[in-house]
Parts: sequence; structure tokens; C-alpha cells
Amino acid sequence: QASTDLSANITNAVKPDDLLREILTSKDRSIETFAAMDLEQDFFEPVTEAAITAYDMPVVQAVREAEIETLHRMKESGRDLNARNK
Repeated sequence: QASTDLSANITNAVKPDDLLREILTSKDRSIETFAAMDLEQDFFEPVTEAAITAYDMPVVQAVREAEIETLHRMKESGRDLNARNK
């Protein structure tokens, strides 16, 4: 029973693109989305070892908590904020 309810919720879940489009439309804005497989091969910058190294919990936490001043201090101290995970 519980797995059936979960399956129904997942099946009826709103797609992130649709939710974003709905939010922006309600604010008189629009967005054009593309499937990842339709993007040009060089759409994203290549992942470098430096970018992977720069991706750590202090940066992630500052971004998640919108700590703009913390991010400014990190950047001003020479911290590389061009961070990404694999």
C-alpha cells in the first residue's frame, strides 16, 4: 500500500522545469528550457581538477544559505569560487 502511494506521488509530481515556468509566468516572466541532450557539446566549461578542489563544504554551505558576505570574503581572500562537483 505505502509503495503504491509513493508511486502515485512520484507519477503526479510536478517537473522542476514546469514549476519554474509556472513561477516565472506568474511574475510576467518567461523561460526557454532545453533537454540536456540537445545542448551543444561545449555548452558547459570543462571540469578541471582546480574546480573540483574548490568545491568544498564551506563554499557549498555559504551558497546554500545565501551568505553573500561570506562568499565576498572568500573571493577577496583569493579563494577560487569557480567550484563544481564531478
